[in-house]
Amino acid sequence: MIPFIQLFPRLVNHQWKEMIRSSSWQKSILINIMLGIFLVYLLINLILLGLFLGKIMDSVFPDADPVTAFSGILLYYFIADFIFRFLMQPSPALSVMPYLHLPVRKNSIFHFLLVKSGFSLFNFFPLIVLIPFTLREVIPGYSPTTGITWLIAVILLIFANNYLAFFFRKLFSVKPSVFIIIAAVTALLFWFDFSQSRIISLGFGNWLMAIAINPVWVVVPAILFILSYSLSWFFLYRQRYLEMEEKQSRQYKSSAGSRYISEIFGVSGALMSLEIKMILRNNRPKTYLVLSMMFMFYGFLIYTKHPVESGYGMMLFIGLLLTGIMMIQYGQLVLSWESSYFDRLCTANFTTRDFFIAKFRLFFFFNTVTFLITMPYALYDYRILLLNFAAWLFNCGINIFVILFLGSFNTKRVDMSKGSFFNYEGVTAVHFILSIPALGFPVLIYWLVSIIVNPDAGIVAVGLIGLAGLIFHRQLIDIVARQFLARKQIILHGFRNG
Repeated sequence: MIPFIQLFPRLVNHQWKEMIRSSSWQKSILINIMLGIFLVYLLINLILLGLFLGKIMDSVFPDADPVTAFSGILLYYFIADFIFRFLMQPSPALSVMPYLHLPVRKNSIFHFLLVKSGFSLFNFFPLIVLIPFTLREVIPGYSPTTGITWLIAVILLIFANNYLAFFFRKLFSVKPSVFIIIAAVTALLFWFDFSQSRIISLGFGNWLMAIAINPVWVVVPAILFILSYSLSWFFLYRQRYLEMEEKQSRQYKSSAGSRYISEIFGVSGALMSLEIKMILRNNRPKTYLVLSMMFMFYGFLIYTKHPVESGYGMMLFIGLLLTGIMMIQYGQLVLSWESSYFDRLCTANFTTRDFFIAKFRLFFFFNTVTFLITMPYALYDYRILLLNFAAWLFNCGINIFVILFLGSFNTKRVDMSKGSFFNYEGVTAVHFILSIPALGFPVLIYWLVSIIVNPDAGIVAVGLIGLAGLIFHRQLIDIVARQFLARKQIILHGFRNG
C-alpha cells in the first residue's frame, strides 16, 4: 500500500489537473478572471479591517477591552460561520473509481478529503483579519506569548468549526431532519444570550482570554479540533461502501405518500412526487430549499412594532418575496433541473399539459407553505396578513406562469449533485430579467392604483389580478405549453450539448 505521505501530493496533482483540464474551466475562464479580481479586492478590505479592528471595537465598546470585546463577538462569528458552511460550503469531492484497483487505502482517501476540506477559503479568510489584529492589538496590549496563544486557540476553533459543519452537512444528506435541530438550537442560543444581557457571548470571550493568558489551556480547543475531525472521519468510514448507500436509498419512506398523491392528482400527481424526490435527494435543489426556509426569518429583521407605517409598497414587495421565495429560488432553473433525463420526459406517456399542470401544482404548494409560515408575522400588525395574502394570490395566479413561461428559455444543462455556492451552472441573463416582472409588476400595479384611488385599493387590485389568474389558470397553462412546444427542439439541443 502507498503511504499517505507519498499519496497526498499525487492526489493533489490529480485534482489540479482535473480542474484545469475540465471543459467547464475552459468555458468559464473570463468568469474565473473576474472572480480573481474580486478576490484580490476582498483580501485588501480584510487586511484593512484587521488593522483598524481595534479602533472599531473602541468606538463600539468604549468601556471594554477591545481584545476581550472582540473575543466575545467571535461566538456570533462561529455560529454564523457554521450556518454559512452548512448551507453554502461545497463538500470536497474525489473521483474514487480510478483508485479502487490501485494499492490505495480507503482510510488514506478519507484523510485526503478531510485535509482538502481544511484548505477551504472559509478557513483562510479569517486569518487575514486575525493576524493583523493580533500584531496590532493583542501582542502590544498583553504579551507575545498571550497573543500567539490567543491566535492559535482561535485558529483551532475555526478548523474545528469547519469539520463540525462538514459532519453535519454529510449527516443532513442522510437525515434531513438534522437541519430543524440546528435551527432550533441556534435560535434558542441567540434568544437566551440577548435576553440575559449577552451572558453567553461575554462568557465565551472571558474563556478565550483565559486560554490566551494560560497557554496550557490551549489543549481544550485542540481537543475540540481533534474530536470534530475524528467525527467527520468516522462518518465517512461508516459510509465507505457504495452498497450501503444503495441499500438505504431503496427504502423509500415516502412511497405511501407518493401513491396517495398519484391517486388524487393522477399523472400530474406522479410527476409532482418524482420532482419532490428529486429535490430532496440532490444537493443543489435541496440547498435552494434550505436557503428558502432560512429566508423566512427575514421578516424578523423587516417587521417592526409598526411595520406598515413604512409604506404598503415596501411591505407588498417583502410579502412577494416571503410568500414566493421557494418558487423563485427553485423556479429560476425550471426545466434545467430535468436536463439530464429530459429526452426521457419528452417521450414518456403523458402530455405537455400534464407536465405543466404538475409544475403549477408544485409551485402552488410551495407558495402556500411559505404563506402559512408567514402568518405569525400578523402578530406585529394584522395588515401584514392582508398584504401577504394579496402577494400570495399574485404569486399563485400570475408569477407561477411568468416563471414557467420564461423557463422555456433555459437551455443550459445543470448538474444537480453539485452545491450551489459560486455555482452559476445553468444561470443566464433570463434569471436576472425574471425578477422584473415577478416583483416589479405587482408593485407597479399597486403604485398606479394607489395614486388614482388609495393604497388599500392598490393592494386589493394586486390580489384581484392574482385571483383572476387562478380562475383562468387552465388557459394560462395552455399558453405556457404552446410556448414550450415552440422551443422544444432548442431546449433539447441545449441540454444535450451542455
